[in-house]
Amino acid sequence: MTLLRPYLALATLLIALPLSAGTPKKPAKAKPQVTAKTPQAHLEDARQLYRAYRINEAMDQIAEAMAAAKGKRFDDETMAVYRELHGQINRAAVMSDRADSQVLLDSIVVPKADWLKHLAAYEPGLQPMQEPLPGESQMPSVSYRDALERNQLLPSGQSLVWHSKVGGAWEPQPLSTRALDEEQPLVCPILLEDGTTLLFGREGAKGIGGYDLYISRLRDGGGAFLEPTLLGMPYNSPYNDYLLSWHESEGWGTLVSDRFCGPDSVHIYRFAQKPSFLSGQTKVEPREETAGEEFDFARASLSGLPISKDKAAVASPSRPSQKASSELHFVVQGDRIYRHWSDFRSPEAMKRYKAAQEADQRLAERRKQLEELRRSWSASAEDSTQRRELSVQIRQLETQLETAAAELEAQYQTVRRLEGAH
Repeated sequence: MTLLRPYLALATLLIALPLSAGTPKKPAKAKPQVTAKTPQAHLEDARQLYRAYRINEAMDQIAEAMAAAKGKRFDDETMAVYRELHGQINRAAVMSDRADSQVLLDSIVVPKADWLKHLAAYEPGLQPMQEPLPGESQMPSVSYRDALERNQLLPSGQSLVWHSKVGGAWEPQPLSTRALDEEQPLVCPILLEDGTTLLFGREGAKGIGGYDLYISRLRDGGGAFLEPTLLGMPYNSPYNDYLLSWHESEGWGTLVSDRFCGPDSVHIYRFAQKPSFLSGQTKVEPREETAGEEFDFARASLSGLPISKDKAAVASPSRPSQKASSELHFVVQGDRIYRHWSDFRSPEAMKRYKAAQEADQRLAERRKQLEELRRSWSASAEDSTQRRELSVQIRQLETQLETAAAELEAQYQTVRRLEGAH
């Protein structure tokens, strides 16, 4: 019994120990590792936020992209994206606070391939061209002819060519377009009714999206253009904005943009509020105290604006009504254009202008005769007596028409001098 006491004491000690002492501990769960976002991911987030008009959040992501670089320089591709996006967002931040308040008459989303078909009723001055818009294989390029069919604007590379009708024929005007020249092509030119204001689209690094809208005006007596100015919101957006027009005599305008629609579609808006950059208005309308982010978003983007119920207040677009608003169209000098007989200061100038108009009509009739003679010549047999006689008549008439056109231009110049043009 004495020998067993040490073993009994040991057994008692083991029983007294807590049971947990012999239980193995479970390993602690490892915390999931969060992968840091790359600068490129932050820039993509910034782009998506910007396209949603969440401009402040987009600016935050731009800052996060810089922080994610941890002091290292971006590669060339990332740096190009950063600079372009940073510039666009900064410019848009200023524009969004000064956006025009607009009144929408209607809006419709249409396939890009059919955009001119849907605009035909509203903008008959747009003339389709053979080549598509640069970067837009489905959208044909356009030229523009004014309502009185006196001026025609043709995109030409990075600039445009201006044609005016002289003696029934289209002739290029000796205008300096140097101020319009940029690396990227000029598209969708629109000449407003004042005959001097040009609106157009262009894709470049100085805007806030893809294609952006610009304004320029003739200066120096109509011999050159002013430096173009980037338009603000809601006319420009983070998307592609192709075309903008304003019809002063009828009180409505058109905007074509691919904002808030599918990749192969465009949004056509028609609006009734004269843009502030045309009215000379610089004061921003006060923001209502009850208005919130939705109001700011709608004003800057046009998305969510109600369609005006008072469409009757705006004349329906029509080519004849626009012509009726003017009795004539005579470019005296530069941006000095006569549209009414009452614009003439000199009775003698008015008399001579009427005589020149009659001569212009006679010249147009004789040009038709020349075309008929040329068609007859083409249809006649080679080496025939008829063809030889037609050749003589054609040469004679061509010489006569050349002389008549020069005399007509001299008549118009006399009218301009009588009206004080230099």
